[in-house]
Amino acid sequence: MPQLGPSVPPSDDGRFRDVPPLLASSLSSSGRYSDDPGAGRLEGLTDPMPEMTRGAFRTPSLRNVALTAPYMHSGQLATLRDVVNFYAAGGGTPAAGRRDPLLAPLGLSEAQKDDLVAFLESLTLDPLPRELSTPVTR
Repeated sequence: MPQLGPSVPPSDDGRFRDVPPLLASSLSSSGRYSDDPGAGRLEGLTDPMPEMTRGAFRTPSLRNVALTAPYMHSGQLATLRDVVNFYAAGGGTPAAGRRDPLLAPLGLSEAQKDDLVAFLESLTLDPLPRELSTPVTR
């Protein structure tokens, strides 16, 4: 994803630079203060990270994605339709790292794009009932 917008650095190496400090932190999910250090949440992460991971980002869940605008790691795209159009066109030129060879124009019709946006919007959950979000007092 090209780096665009105010206060956005010209290049963002993503997990490439973020993982080593995470692995060294005693507050990570495998650190001494973790409730479950053996859960394996950091499995596959190394220090240093392989060069091929420069510019890579962890993709968040699609649950409630319609509520999380703007999109992309620094908010370059305002709507889900913008995201669908971005990927339908084959993505952009990365500011760091390499472009994944799987990113290619998709040839979607406008109706298919509408369907994809509708699907993404359908992943929005109903709000949590108030009684489940009220702290328990003892």
